[in-house]
Amino acid sequence: MKKIVGFFKWPLSYPLTIMCSVSIYWVLFYPMDFDGSYDDNLNAFQLELWLLALLCFFTILLWFSRSKWVFFILAFIFYLIAIGVNVLYTIMYYPSIGLTAEFKGFKYYEVLTADVDFHGLVLFYKCKKWSFDCQILYGDYSLTGTTIIIDEQQNEVSWFETGFQRLLITDGENFRGYTGLSAQFQEYEYQISDRCNKLGDKYGTYSCESYTYTLYQCNLEYKACKPIRMQYTADFDVYLDLIVNEETDQLELYKNYDEEYEALIFTYGEHPRCYVEGCEILEETK
Repeated sequence: MKKIVGFFKWPLSYPLTIMCSVSIYWVLFYPMDFDGSYDDNLNAFQLELWLLALLCFFTILLWFSRSKWVFFILAFIFYLIAIGVNVLYTIMYYPSIGLTAEFKGFKYYEVLTADVDFHGLVLFYKCKKWSFDCQILYGDYSLTGTTIIIDEQQNEVSWFETGFQRLLITDGENFRGYTGLSAQFQEYEYQISDRCNKLGDKYGTYSCESYTYTLYQCNLEYKACKPIRMQYTADFDVYLDLIVNEETDQLELYKNYDEEYEALIFTYGEHPRCYVEGCEILEETK
């Protein structure tokens, strides 16, 4: 016991103690998805543990080499390298929390981190309060300002990009992502949600058998969102364009194959209409 106490009182063990404290703080106060989803923050933390183990090894080796100067000098060189690598890695990959919100027993986090190639990445987590049970809801490399919108009437939480005025993800009973398209029409905000149908059944592990796009109507605060009558299903992910036609006073959704050709999918207004196969007009929702 005295040897252990003596080891941690030894000045050369201080960097190891500091890095251990940093790692403990990382796992305790930053969300990670431990349930199998790909999580860049978790991957960065796992590599941090390997680097910490390396620093621990050379610190212990240095401790036992105190009376053997040749081994001590060699161990000290590797010890300094291990400290430098640990500090540099922590500076590069240590996450930071941008936004947080609490709702219905869950806590939502916006975490700024980096991927393995050191590209800036923003992740949105949902965690059960007072637990390590977290999941990634969304991630993106380039966002121009964000906020978290809580809709207590709909029991939904949305992550919203303020720069492009678009919903990114909505968590609730009807969980959904969006294409990034948005338009303001007749005092409402309209968004197009997208849904992957039967992941991996047709083209491979990370492919969808088909994609369904649904028109959503929200108030100007991007709350009280509900699906509107228009829906379109395609065999593959398509590039869409949502515009407001002021001459006809209606919304128009197009699919673009290239810069020279585009096809009208549906129009929404006083008289909704479909123009292509896969488009359908749903029953009116209250």
